[in-house]
Amino acid sequence: MTSNVELPDDAVPPFLRFMDVEALHHRLVMFDRKQDVGYLKWVCKAYESMLRVRRDEAFGARPRM
Repeated sequence: MTSNVELPDDAVPPFLRFMDVEALHHRLVMFDRKQDVGYLKWVCKAYESMLRVRRDEAFGARPRM
């Protein structure tokens, strides 16, 4: 018998790290696109938050409403 923890979850996308968007970030800074840098930061934080929610639901850490 195995538990859900032992089974790989292929439906979960990988973490989004700064090094994944670093080139884009530097280009936006170079062209003084401050609003776009803010949007990029928002997208990364939203992605991180949704991964955390998905992880919590998968492990049953929080009761579903």
